[in-house]
Amino acid sequence: MRRPIPQRLLTIIILCLCIVANLIIRPISLRADFSNGRAYSISPASKKIVSSLVKPVVITFFSSKNIPSTLLTVRQEIDDFLKEYSAQTGGKKITYVLKDPEADTKAKQELQNYTIPQLQFSQQDQDKFAMQNAYFGVGIAYDGKHASLSRVTDISDLEYNLTSILYKLSVPSLPQVGVLGPSDGLTQLQSLASVSQSQFEIIETASVSAQFKTMIVFGADAKQYAEEETSQLRQYVKDGGSILFFVDGVTVNESLIPQDATHGLFGLLRSIGVDLNKNLVLSKAAELVTFGVSDPSQSSLPTVLPYSYWIKTNEFAKNSLLSNVSVLVFPWSSSVDISKDNGVLVKTEPQSWVETKDFNLSPDAQLEPKNMKEIAHALIATGKYGKGKFVVIPSTRFVQDGFLSQTNDNMELVMNILSEYASGGALSGIRSRSVEYYPLPQFIEPVKNTIKYTQIFLGPVIFALVGLVILIKRSRSK
Repeated sequence: MRRPIPQRLLTIIILCLCIVANLIIRPISLRADFSNGRAYSISPASKKIVSSLVKPVVITFFSSKNIPSTLLTVRQEIDDFLKEYSAQTGGKKITYVLKDPEADTKAKQELQNYTIPQLQFSQQDQDKFAMQNAYFGVGIAYDGKHASLSRVTDISDLEYNLTSILYKLSVPSLPQVGVLGPSDGLTQLQSLASVSQSQFEIIETASVSAQFKTMIVFGADAKQYAEEETSQLRQYVKDGGSILFFVDGVTVNESLIPQDATHGLFGLLRSIGVDLNKNLVLSKAAELVTFGVSDPSQSSLPTVLPYSYWIKTNEFAKNSLLSNVSVLVFPWSSSVDISKDNGVLVKTEPQSWVETKDFNLSPDAQLEPKNMKEIAHALIATGKYGKGKFVVIPSTRFVQDGFLSQTNDNMELVMNILSEYASGGALSGIRSRSVEYYPLPQFIEPVKNTIKYTQIFLGPVIFALVGLVILIKRSRSK
């Protein structure tokens, strides 16, 4: 008869097995990313850029040991991300190190190669308010060149900033993007120019030129295109150029007065296979817009209202240009019709309709479709003409300063288009490491009521049924 293993010995054996298993599994990293667009995974664009580098890269996270308690979690997140970034993208190509310049003399000397200043942080500690100096930046060294992120307190856009720096350090010169339109066209795109400076050189131009790999063309009434200019644009695309059009079907001025568009681009668009309609699209999937008080003598506060002329949508085609885009907003947009050779990139939600006259742009108006069926309308058209490509966005304010918000991804889409056209998609598809907004689909009223009352009564009904079954079983057992 076999003697049982003593309890103490069995405990020691199990403990040893757990230690050995932990040592074996520890180097193995397993993770699954189920977020929208795989927001928490290193993007293919980053991996492609790093794999194309011919020299090794050194990424240094300069972080003081003594930092405010509010930054401790951020420092751990950045450290984890940079380890993940160097492991998944570069392998042996990227060396990552964490250094404290205040404790390491060599690290402080190394800081002279970067523009990473000592930052000042405020901290409320119990009943004391104190100011604290600390280093909290990232330095990148590649092929004798140095670049830096002087303050990295936000991890959401760290991958994009890091990869764009590596891209900029590795290419001999940045591709040029020309902006053709009103004389102040570029001044209205300062946000776009700032975001894209690591990828492109955006230049305002008065004429079509083959020096630009891509052109942004504004169809605003402040710029009326002559027949010669439209012919040059058509030939530019035919010869292999790429154009991103921002063009209105109906112009809405600052006083919310609609006018017929007079930019002169309707014929050009029609010749490449896109009909820009002279209408305005409305949708029940409307963006919340803040409307101020026009009369300074009034003391009433600004109001926030859903505005049907600002369309919100996530009805996207399956296209890599939309891989990191969740929702788009179109201020005063027209619809487009396309030829069979071109495609629709974005359309409205199904609860949408159009108006071609008698526009009522007042924010307080109760807008409903008049004897018109609610359907989805095409918004963004994409296609090819000759050797070139184009995208038509029927809203000049789509990415202008003052019309961007954190609730939409307009800037991400435009950056993806420019990256695809000007630099072969080098940085397109890099997602922000946060998923903040998921738009709900629009439902008709009966469906809304069904969902609402199901949520109200389903739980109590299930609970009552379970209780009834238990009571029946008890009574039968007795």
